[in-house]
Amino acid sequence: MDSRQKQGILKVWKDLRGFGIVVISRHEAYFLHTSDVIEGPENPTLGSTVYFDTEPTPPGKKLPVAVNAVIVEPAAVLNVASKSEVKS
Repeated sequence: MDSRQKQGILKVWKDLRGFGIVVISRHEAYFLHTSDVIEGPENPTLGSTVYFDTEPTPPGKKLPVAVNAVIVEPAAVLNVASKSEVKS
């Protein structure tokens, strides 16, 4: 990860619409669209860590935009997936 990238937690994800909200703190949140995810799952799990660059808030929108995002699933989710794959 680039040291200039921000790190946040995925708090909202709408699978059907392909977007979500990444939160860094109570007062800092970013809009994330699936087209701006360069690595990670198509349907990420809430609580996933997101590393991203930012763009300014587009006119008429409320949040700045997360771009070049890398989504890392929580370890607990990865462990459950790994165990179920072994049983198959």
